[in-house]
Amino acid sequence: MLDAFVRLHDIDILFMKAMTRPFTTGFQGYTIHYNIGTSQRGTAVLTHDTIVVTNLSRIPSGRAIAATLGTLLIIKYICPLRQIQTIGTGGLLQQQPSLPSGIRL
Repeated sequence: MLDAFVRLHDIDILFMKAMTRPFTTGFQGYTIHYNIGTSQRGTAVLTHDTIVVTNLSRIPSGRAIAATLGTLLIIKYICPLRQIQTIGTGGLLQQQPSLPSGIRL
């Protein structure tokens, strides 16, 4: 069903969350970069094969995946509901594990 949605809308890049395992079928012509974390849930970035991403970075919890797309840094980050109130106060960065070098929130 997701494969059909991606093709119908001719999506180039799709950020996904709550991934529990890699897809086993579909998505011909696309590449999926997974980050399934220690709690068996994570994030993923699906890109059309004509789009090249480099410098993939992941954090072990599975909450974030980042990559370079040309001159852009793209990031998919999951913020747990209990931490949403701390955004803007600097608390979010203090509560998260250290990110790989090069990733800035």
